[in-house]
Formats: sequence, structure tokens, C-alpha cells
Amino acid sequence: MTEIELQSPFLSIDEAGGYLRIKAHTLNIMRSRGDGPHWRDHGIIVYHVGDLNEWSKSRLREQTRCKNTANDNEAPNEGARENSDDPD
Repeated sequence: MTEIELQSPFLSIDEAGGYLRIKAHTLNIMRSRGDGPHWRDHGIIVYHVGDLNEWSKSRLREQTRCKNTANDNEAPNEGARENSDDPD
């Protein structure tokens, strides 16, 4: 690689996939649906690092709360105590 190639902010599909840690095939599908990161046609499909960063930030999600299968107001072992035959 030349020094210019090493400094280029433009990544190939494979490089962009590696940068985002997703498969290049996934990028191809997203590009065809129009819901992936912005891309450019320079004779080949390329992705600018800044566009990849913006797209990634737009997908930032807050932590989700795991749904508790038990009653949310009940302590974890509270129900087991009610069925016990042992007195207090």
C-alpha cells in the first residue's frame, strides 16, 4: 500500500464491514434497501469513515430492562415462602 492509501478516509465494502464489525454482505443488503450508512460511487462502492461513525451513532441505544417473569412487585423468593409448611 502507498502512503496515500493508508491515509484515505474511504473504505471498501470489506474494510467498512470490518470497521463496523458487520459482514460486508450485510452492508450490501442495507445499501440495496437504503437503510445503511451513506456510501459513495467512486467507480467502486466506498464508505467514508465519518459517515460510518455518524451512522453508528444514530443507532446508539440505551440499555433495555430485562422483563422479569415474576410479579415485578414481589421479591424474588417471596412466593416460595408462602408455600412453605415450616412455621416462622
